[in-house]
Amino acid sequence: KRLLPYLDMPIQHINDEMLKSMKRTTSADQIKSVITHLRNKIPDVHIRTSLIVGFPGETEEQFSELLAFLQEFPLNHVGIFKYS
Repeated sequence: KRLLPYLDMPIQHINDEMLKSMKRTTSADQIKSVITHLRNKIPDVHIRTSLIVGFPGETEEQFSELLAFLQEFPLNHVGIFKYS
């Protein structure tokens, strides 16, 4: 009761190829599993994340996968940054 149910989860992207290119050590399945687990255990948890779009080599399909992820797993606050 003394802790705020707030988590900053730096997802960056959801496509496995993009995550590998970004040198991330997680996968789409792991990210989705963690979010599902958090929502089940702490229903009022607020999840914030940052995403990167336009990373070198990102395809329209990979970008669309990211959009679909956000629709399927709505998060409380999302910062989206264009790669530069």
